[in-house]
Amino acid sequence: MADNIHEVLGKYGGVWIASDVHTKQYLGEISQVDENVRQRLSSISSSTERNLESNLFADENDIEQFFNKAGFNMKEYPYSNVAADLSSVRILNLTPKEILKVQQALSIVKTLILILRNT
Repeated sequence: MADNIHEVLGKYGGVWIASDVHTKQYLGEISQVDENVRQRLSSISSSTERNLESNLFADENDIEQFFNKAGFNMKEYPYSNVAADLSSVRILNLTPKEILKVQQALSIVKTLILILRNT
């Protein structure tokens, strides 16, 4: 997927915005706070026929190495700082309360802005 996005951005420009990049460590932490997280993850895995937990990054360094190897420079922002600027939020005309509900439901903490590195 990263290679495909790299190719499209190389051709048309733009950035890759990702708010669903999580680590195994984060899953462990959030599972202690919300016991339903693993159940929801299991349900999504069953629906998509992909083991989401096994596809999580090991840690923050793993995330940075992956995107760097894929040809991107990565900037990280707290989700709350960028949510109002996302086109999906504007298109759906979400209120701050609705944004918070989405953020909590999806366990979104940060947003990555991935910029194609000049090669």
